[in-house]
Amino acid sequence: MGNSKTIKLDEITYNNLDDVREKHETFTQVVSRLIDLYRTLRGMEPILRGDTAYNEFREARRKESTPVI
Repeated sequence: MGNSKTIKLDEITYNNLDDVREKHETFTQVVSRLIDLYRTLRGMEPILRGDTAYNEFREARRKESTPVI
């Protein structure tokens, strides 16, 4: 598996991790899964915030796909 590191968690954080842990999932796996989710959500931040540039892009794409009659 490679090198491992020890981290200290307070009891509340440990219990929260344990609550979101899937059956048969290690704590390493749950932390990795949560980090992946965090990175995905960070990438979507402009969309979630309603970023003006994104809204302009979306509107331009909508106009491009609208058939001209």
